[in-house]
Amino acid sequence: MSEYYIDILYFFSSLVLLAFARFLYSIFHTATNYSEQLGTRKNTAFATAISGYLIACTIVISGAVDKSLPIQEGLFELAVFGFGGIICINLSDIILDWLQIPNADSKRDIEQKVLGSGIIQFSFYIAIAMMIYASSIAFHESYFGGLGWLLGILTIVLLHLYYIKVLSNPLEVKNMGSVLAYTGVILSTGILFSNALSHGFEDFTDLFYIFLITLFWIMIIIPVFELLLFKVMIFKLDKKYIEEEPKPLVIGLLQCFTYI
Repeated sequence: MSEYYIDILYFFSSLVLLAFARFLYSIFHTATNYSEQLGTRKNTAFATAISGYLIACTIVISGAVDKSLPIQEGLFELAVFGFGGIICINLSDIILDWLQIPNADSKRDIEQKVLGSGIIQFSFYIAIAMMIYASSIAFHESYFGGLGWLLGILTIVLLHLYYIKVLSNPLEVKNMGSVLAYTGVILSTGILFSNALSHGFEDFTDLFYIFLITLFWIMIIIPVFELLLFKVMIFKLDKKYIEEEPKPLVIGLLQCFTYI
């Protein structure tokens, strides 16, 4: 079979997986009326959140494609890791919602057109997708790789608490500066954890070390890089601007850039 036809097969198989992703989302969000939110109400927050979900599913599906394998094996792996990854994204959403992260009202805020909540949900989906992508790669080297996304969720939960409680950064979903700074924390967690996970490991001990090292580095990076960016190297802003409440948009944007 020519490579052209193989590409077509993978393309339409991926579309089937995206349709499954959309179906699964509707199963776990039965109370949501898509036509009303996107059409009648023109809810930008909801559109942002569901766009993040679909992009996340696309990332996971792309990680499941392995054209180096014979076509039958390749499609089988696409089905296993594609369906599995999409299920993991939805399970992650349920876990974070159950733990009330980022807050207890995030889903309600999205339906009430709070754009900040939609952007935060977008960042969660992307970070989780990167972790699942890396886990699927690591799974080929060790079955423990499949646990990587669970430790990734735990990393997000612990860093959420660290950022909000320890560093005393209140999350105000109606303040875009606060939203962007928090989004930077979540995305940087996904990037760093998935990068560490994709280097491979031999057993669960190695995987746990990856989790601890990633957690440690991010906990160090957040305050240190913020110090370097605002007070030492680049902008040297006065403390009153950095700690101003509500957080100015420009400060939140710079923090987001710094963390990522």
